[in-house]
Formats: sequence, C-alpha cells, structure tokens
Amino acid sequence: AITALFLHFVVLVAKERAKLGMTDAHMMRRELVHALCASDCSFSNIARSVPRRLTQRPDFEETLNSIATYHPAVGMEQARYELKKEVWQEFDLFYPRYTPQEQQKAMERYQQMRNTKSIPMPRYFAEEAPVARGLWQVVGCAPVLASVFSVLCDHALDGTPSFSEECLTAALHIMAMGVDRAGEAQDEEQEEEEVEGRDRPAPMV
Repeated sequence: AITALFLHFVVLVAKERAKLGMTDAHMMRRELVHALCASDCSFSNIARSVPRRLTQRPDFEETLNSIATYHPAVGMEQARYELKKEVWQEFDLFYPRYTPQEQQKAMERYQQMRNTKSIPMPRYFAEEAPVARGLWQVVGCAPVLASVFSVLCDHALDGTPSFSEECLTAALHIMAMGVDRAGEAQDEEQEEEEVEGRDRPAPMV
C-alpha cells in the first residue's frame, strides 16, 4: 500500500497542474469530462460534482453540450448526459479528485468504450506555470526508479505478484512520462541551441 501511494504521489507531482497554470475554462472542461467518465449523469448530478465557481461560468452549459450527448427522459429513466466517444481521449486515469472506486469504474468504462484492455497513456497540459517546469524530472530520481524497477520485476516473475495492479499501473505511467518528457526536453534544448547559434554574432575576420 505504501508503494502504491508513493508512486501515485510521484505521478501527480510530475504532471498535475490544476493550481499551476491551468485556466478556469480548462479546469471546467476537465471536471465535466471526468465526471462523465465515471458514469452517465443527470444535469443536477453533474452540477453537484463540479466546483460551484465553475458551474457559474457563462460557458458551463455550452461546454457540457460540446463534450456530451443529451438523452431525454424515457419512461422511468431520467434524462442523462453521456460523454461523446471522441472525448474519451481526454480521460486521465490519475485525475486527482477520483476516489479509488471512481477511478476503477472510469477505467472499466474507458476500456469498454475504446474496445481495449490497455491502460490510457499519461495526460499532460500545455498550461504550465514557470515554477512547475522541471517537476516532471522527479520520475528519474533514484528512489522512484528503484520502486518502479521492483514493481516491474515483481510482475515479470512467475508466481503471485507482491505488488498490486495499482502499483503496476503507476509504475508504467512513470516510465511513459519519463520517456515522453525526456524526449520533449531534448527537443527544447536543441531548439534553444539553434536560436543561440542564430543570435551569436559572426566571428571577426
């Protein structure tokens, strides 16, 4: 359990930016998407699951209608909103406001909707405050790598794994983040070097 909590915390430190650059419009869309990933909802249930300040935005209903299909009430079944199929690509397995039960339910719905048994890849956000840049590098520190290696080896060996599926999922996410973000960092460094090269004055002859 401690390893699972530790790896989950590392994932959030590396990628969660709700308070570090994400706009209210982006946060509102994210809240709506993940409420509907966990289950189809009535308007009132959606409004209760989203922070009040976001439900009061003038574009709240417009955003909801852009990501979800409305199904009117039929017989005893109440009206509900269903997440549009193309929006499932925005599903973030490590959405921080999910309970473990909601996370599991959303995961099962994701796999059913996408007709896959794979887990979703990590989600990143372009809006990132300068103070948060570089936090992703926590995935490459020695204690994290040691934990990831232990979990992967445990699941690779024969017999009953000592670590849970939640540990394995978090470990795979951390590996994916390390590969993705390291590649992005390398590209940024190359661009900076090219810019510096263009701005550097020509040598005197």
